[in-house]
Amino acid sequence: MGVSVAELERVDADLHSSVVLRLDVITDSVGADAVLPSSSATPEAVLVARERAAYLRDAVEALPERLAAVVRGCFFEDRPMRELAEELGVTESRISQMRAEALKLLRDGMNAQLAPELVEAASGGAVARRKAAYYAQIAARSSYRDRLTLPEGMNPAHETYEAV
Repeated sequence: MGVSVAELERVDADLHSSVVLRLDVITDSVGADAVLPSSSATPEAVLVARERAAYLRDAVEALPERLAAVVRGCFFEDRPMRELAEELGVTESRISQMRAEALKLLRDGMNAQLAPELVEAASGGAVARRKAAYYAQIAARSSYRDRLTLPEGMNPAHETYEAV
């Protein structure tokens, strides 16, 4: 046959060690959840998501008041820019500019906490000092323990916010 005795013995051992099981028997006895791969987040992923959400909350709270109002209105309250413009006494174009400015600050503020290597090193000056102060405010707003604690209104089983 052109096969060595050692190889034939290995194939024979593999054949005898393999077992064919019926899936319906396994799922009836232990339940399908025990056999199927889990789609739930790992504990590490849950903690990372909580930390990111807490830093985002802290970053929004640390924004200057008008920028924070634009972020809350656009993203959390789903208000039209026209309405925000009227409320703040500016044009819709200015709301768009403020929104872009706030998003850049939020991105840089979160990166300063979570991935400092992604933040552009600013040369000295008033802008650099304001940004550094903003980053420091984000860091000081909550403790590590507070960031990892499940926020009120969250479902611990699914790690999602419930409608309030």
